Amino acid sequence: MSWYQSPKIQWLIVLGCAVIMFVDYFFAIGPITSISNIIQKWVVTMIFFTLLLGTINILRIHIQHIKNRTKEQWYFSIYLVFMFLFMVVTGLSGKIATNPMFVWVYTQVQLPISNAIYSLTAFYITAALYRAFILKRIEGTFLVISAILVMLYNIPFGGVIWPGFNNVGGWILDVPNTAVQRAIIITTVIGMISLAVRVFMGRERGVAFRGGE
Repeated sequence: MSWYQSPKIQWLIVLGCAVIMFVDYFFAIGPITSISNIIQKWVVTMIFFTLLLGTINILRIHIQHIKNRTKEQWYFSIYLVFMFLFMVVTGLSGKIATNPMFVWVYTQVQLPISNAIYSLTAFYITAALYRAFILKRIEGTFLVISAILVMLYNIPFGGVIWPGFNNVGGWILDVPNTAVQRAIIITTVIGMISLAVRVFMGRERGVAFRGGE
């Protein structure tokens, strides 16, 4: 194994970059800031090549599907490759992303399809709500009551039925809901910090330089 492939060398690179970014964020030190800017430019460059590699891999896989006439797949691959090339050519024609054909396909084809796919999650949300709103437990009862009050607060005629829905629904969103969201954010940040510390110490099993040992 070459010296640059050593897990310890990879760990030292990650740790060094992390320390530089940390120091640059909290302290205004000229040389450290310059190194930090260089690292950030490297990150942008690596992201570009990562996207390029992913694009090439997707095209390779779907072109292979087309060649092999994969059952129930190859005609979708033709559509994907065609639309990819079409969007690239029209998007780079003239000023970037201003070609009328590019804009039309994006606004009239891609956005409606994306919205339709996203709307399918409503069925999964409905199923989850059905399971969560079972009134066999006290928690489910509170959840149902809170959901009904918030829905009556949001719909236009909720305040017409009873003006108090505006106060109760607003209180639920501003007090319990905000408190829970802040608790989730705090615990998430603590988890991220713990994971970062484990990575910097070389103790995280999932990172690349540990090799999944």
